[in-house]
Amino acid sequence: MNFVTLIYELLIIPKQDQMPIKKTGEGLERVIGVPGLAITVINGIIGAGIFALPAIVSIQLGAFGIYAYIFGCILMATIMLCYTEIGTRVTSSGGSYAYVEAAFGNFAGFIINWLYFLGFGAIGSAAVINIFADSLSVLFPVLTNNLVRALLFFVMLGFMALLNIRGTKQSVQFLKVITVIKLVPLIAIIIFGFSHIKPSNLHWQNLPPLKTFGDTVLVLVFAIAGFEASLSVSGEIKNSRRTVPLGILLGSVLVFIIYMLI
Repeated sequence: MNFVTLIYELLIIPKQDQMPIKKTGEGLERVIGVPGLAITVINGIIGAGIFALPAIVSIQLGAFGIYAYIFGCILMATIMLCYTEIGTRVTSSGGSYAYVEAAFGNFAGFIINWLYFLGFGAIGSAAVINIFADSLSVLFPVLTNNLVRALLFFVMLGFMALLNIRGTKQSVQFLKVITVIKLVPLIAIIIFGFSHIKPSNLHWQNLPPLKTFGDTVLVLVFAIAGFEASLSVSGEIKNSRRTVPLGILLGSVLVFIIYMLI
């Protein structure tokens, strides 16, 4: 799929978001449109990590850190383009492992699914939820207690599991609320932070060592990744040829703007 073909499919093919809900061969209803997918992308990328990573970037690179964000976003954009194309072709649920399974068979898909579950699903989520608890512990010191923290994790994960069991529509509506709650403090930082900018702090005298820059970009990739999880529910996305490219594009551009302003 080249750029011209992509634009043609997005602009020329009639919109189908208002068509009656259809069920897939998996028995799932296709209810997720462009706004829902874009919000899922934003929510998947912007996590608790962005509240901690800017400090790490500033310590390592200083004012040159803005280029680490730009470089990291460029790297992630190349991956997004791959997902955008294949997401319009493989429309069954599963995301990454469904794509690998379609290309290389069941065994390869099985391996990818477990690697994804352990690496991103378990370890990555554990890191994010711990940062969340650490942030809350500033206001509620009781969360420094391991037992109380474990109870918080149990309640949060249990609620998310029940919400997913309840249905996709309810999950998307909840994601919209959570995304707004998550973006409000970030937007507040951007708005009120402008008055505290000192131009002298934006200058950098020397280029940082290449290894330091590379290591920092690698850490930032963690803050930029996460969009691929939104395609795990491909079996519930309506009109994938239009929704997937527009949803990923809209969500990722908004994330890029927010990260640059922060």
